[in-house]
Amino acid sequence: MKPMKLLSLGLAAAMTLSLCGCGDAASGESAASNVPEASAAPTAEALQQTEMAASIREASAAEPESSDEETEAVDYSALVSGYDVDFSALTFDENKWVYDGDNDAYYQLGVGYCAAPAAVDYETLAVVVPGAYLDGTDNGDGTYTCTVNAQGEINGFTAETAPMVMPVNTAGYSAQAAATSYSYSALSAYLDAGYVYIYAGCRGRSNGYNDDGSLAYAGGAPWGVTDLKAAVRYLRLHGAEIPGDPQRIFACGHSGGGAQTAVLGASGDSPLYFDYLASIGAAMYDENGDYISDAICGAMCWCPITALDYADEAYEWNMGQYMV
Repeated sequence: MKPMKLLSLGLAAAMTLSLCGCGDAASGESAASNVPEASAAPTAEALQQTEMAASIREASAAEPESSDEETEAVDYSALVSGYDVDFSALTFDENKWVYDGDNDAYYQLGVGYCAAPAAVDYETLAVVVPGAYLDGTDNGDGTYTCTVNAQGEINGFTAETAPMVMPVNTAGYSAQAAATSYSYSALSAYLDAGYVYIYAGCRGRSNGYNDDGSLAYAGGAPWGVTDLKAAVRYLRLHGAEIPGDPQRIFACGHSGGGAQTAVLGASGDSPLYFDYLASIGAAMYDENGDYISDAICGAMCWCPITALDYADEAYEWNMGQYMV
C-alpha cells in the first residue's frame, strides 16, 4: 500500500480527544432487553466502547490545564439574573430507579431535563449507574428508592468521582430520540469501567410535524446543541442525587454527532445560547442563585463534519475515485 494511502487511512481512523476547561458548577432507540447477550468475539462496537472507556479514564485522571494568561472574569450570574427558573418542573425523583439485579445496575428513563420542552419525544435523558454507587430500597412496584452510596467503588472511582459519559448519536445532524428501553450489554464497557452513562435525547436538523401537518417543533441549529447543554446543566443541578462527577462530563460522537460534540465542547457557557436555553426552561442557576455551567470536561469527536466543504474534499481524498 502506498505511503500516502496509509497516511490517509491513519488520519481517517484517528480519534480526537480534547480536554476543555471543566465547568464550575440514537437517532433511534436502545435495545429493549436488559439481559446480557451471550459471550461472543468482541464486535467493532465493543472494541470501540473499550477504547473510548480507556480514553475517558485517562482524561478524567488528568488535572485541567492551567494558563498563565490572565482572562477577564465573566459574571455569568449577572447575565442570567433576569431569567426565572421553574424548579418545580426540573425535579429528579429518587423513588423511580429501576434495578437490573443480574448486572447490578440502576437506571431511569424519560427524565425531563428542561422545564418547557419543545419536543417531549426528544428532550429527556436516561441515566444508568453501576449498582455500587447507590443504596436501593425496593418499593414493591418494580421501582426502587435510592440514595448515593459514598463508599461504593469501581476501578478506583466512587459516586463522587466517576466520570459521566454522554454519547451524541446524531449522524448527519439528525435528531437523537430519547431512550425508551435499557440494555446492559450495550453499555457494559462503560459501567464495568465505573462510569455513569447518560443518554440525552436532542432535536436534529429537521422540523417536527403533527399528524395534521402543523409544525410541532423547530429543528436545525442551534437546537441540538442547546438540548445537550440543557442536559448538562440538569446533571449539575442534581449532582447530589445522581451519582457521578458532574464536573467530569465527557461527550462523544461520530460524523454529525462528532460535529455537535465538538461544538458542545468548544462553546461552554457561550452567552449566544442563553436565549435558546431560556426558551426551553433550562437550569441556568441553582436554587441558591448560583450559576450552573454547561462547559463539559472532554469531547471525543470522530470524523466530525464541522465544515462540509472540507469534509467532502477529505472523503474524496481518502475514499474517492481519484485517490492514489
